Amino acid sequence: MDRSRKDPPSSRFSGRRVMLKEQNHINPQQPIARVRIKPVHPFTPFRDEDIEQSIPERFEKQVRAYGQRLAIKSDEASLSFDDLNRTANKLARRIRSRCGDQLEPIALLFDHGAGVIAAMLGVLKTVKQG
Repeated sequence: MDRSRKDPPSSRFSGRRVMLKEQNHINPQQPIARVRIKPVHPFTPFRDEDIEQSIPERFEKQVRAYGQRLAIKSDEASLSFDDLNRTANKLARRIRSRCGDQLEPIALLFDHGAGVIAAMLGVLKTVKQG
């Protein structure tokens, strides 16, 4: 936490408080635990077949449905679902070329960012499905 800031903590959230007040017609003096927030998009329940899929299978389904939409945005990169999938597939092929079908632990060491997600998906995609 940056202690050199002169703004009181409540002022950093004032824009959000106003947004909540406008969206939900709440009293700003009301305790936050009592505030009922309406979601922007209602929750879509998962079907049984979606729950039974592996993470790579579920991700591939999202790629087909939302390929050009933004999947990840970080300070260093913005990746669509297609871009993220290509990056993860490239890494998975590289891992398979070094390890073959042999299962072994893979360590992921790097800073925060889009690369973390791509690397995790790439490692998960190295495992044969079915």
